[in-house]
Amino acid sequence: MATLHCSKIYDLMRRPLLSSRSQSLTASASGEELLRLYPPVMELALVILASMIALVGFAYGSPLHDITNLLAPTILVVGLIFGGVTIVRRDVTAIWIPLFWNRMAFVAYYGVGTLVPYFANEDTRNLIDSFYTLFPQDVAKYNLVICLFTFCYLLFSIPFIRIFNRVNPLKSARAKRLFPASNLDYKTIGVILITIGYLVYLIVVLPFALGMIKTLPLFFTELSQGAWVGVFLLTVWAERNSRNGVYAIIAFVTFQFFVGLMILSKSESMLPFLVMCIGMIYVKPTLTRIVVLGSLSLAVFMTIAPLVTHARNIALHEVESTQNATLSLRISALASYFDSTAYDELDNPVQQGWARLSYVNGGTFAINAYDSGRPGHTLDNALVVWIPRAIYKDKPSITDGALEFNLAIQGVDTSASTPGIPTEAYWVGGWVGVVLVALLVALISTLWSIYSVMV
Repeated sequence: MATLHCSKIYDLMRRPLLSSRSQSLTASASGEELLRLYPPVMELALVILASMIALVGFAYGSPLHDITNLLAPTILVVGLIFGGVTIVRRDVTAIWIPLFWNRMAFVAYYGVGTLVPYFANEDTRNLIDSFYTLFPQDVAKYNLVICLFTFCYLLFSIPFIRIFNRVNPLKSARAKRLFPASNLDYKTIGVILITIGYLVYLIVVLPFALGMIKTLPLFFTELSQGAWVGVFLLTVWAERNSRNGVYAIIAFVTFQFFVGLMILSKSESMLPFLVMCIGMIYVKPTLTRIVVLGSLSLAVFMTIAPLVTHARNIALHEVESTQNATLSLRISALASYFDSTAYDELDNPVQQGWARLSYVNGGTFAINAYDSGRPGHTLDNALVVWIPRAIYKDKPSITDGALEFNLAIQGVDTSASTPGIPTEAYWVGGWVGVVLVALLVALISTLWSIYSVMV
């Protein structure tokens, strides 16, 4: 019986090309729907290969650094993308779960971000080095820490998925009463959310961004975000039922994209676009659609990031805050980006979009600090995170850890920075810390993923 169960698990892990619908029906019929979240064997194999390459580079020194420091993060990226695409193809609802998005975050920050110093321009590399100077041997160990953390994270998710697949409280009758299915369809809920959310956005949030009102309660900001949930739901409905509806969603997202540019905000431009892309993938999670929409999203972001940064610099040269910028100033600032002769003295050759992806400088500092006998203490108050401040009046500020790190690396405690979870784990507890924190993150991510899939 155990052999049969293991065979089913292995079959789910190694077959990424089944349609999401047939995979979902098969898994649900067998009572093993959560096993769709298992990391595929190929993903684990690629992460192990990346770890071995990083270990070779760290152990054998400079002759191999030029190869291993490029190869390890590249293979890590390929493995994690393969794993993320696989679990989405098994069950399209996985596109919303932490086990998927943590993979994508690792790809961006610990895969591509590690490679940034090798392909970015000289000014960008100098900016990265100004935070903490990079040396090939340090990068080799950084890659090893990242690969070990990633492997442990994926590996530890397996027993948690298996345990909760057998004993899942969300399957109980009581849970079904607590989380009843909605009788409203995607279109109805989407229209409600986008109507309320976007009205709040137009009446309160947008005027604040344009400097027409001076204060913005957080409640209105959060309420306006419901509009983007509506975009997702209407995209799903339109993809299934109405081609004209798809065109209408694209038109709305395009309009909001330019609104975001006018208020000089990358997030306001990109978020509706990304949500629409996720909706399209949700309906038809083919490999082609995932690659095309994913690549398009990355290309759009990398295009508008320097544009918005440039426009902000122009605006701040004229006014104290971007909120005080007039509409004509915003338009001229954006247009000047395409004029090579305008505002030359303000041009910044640093590739900000790429630089922000790279955590390798802070990460190598954290590793070196621990190795030199200066461990971090950012997780000392980890247990009190769960205690409400209403009960624990003198609860320490959890965000002080970012100030502590910035003080350690730059000698300034008025700004916050972080080396990233894997290397912060090493900074606090060395190799043991990496494994233990990976275990904790895997537990939390898996529980939230299971909740998202089942509810």
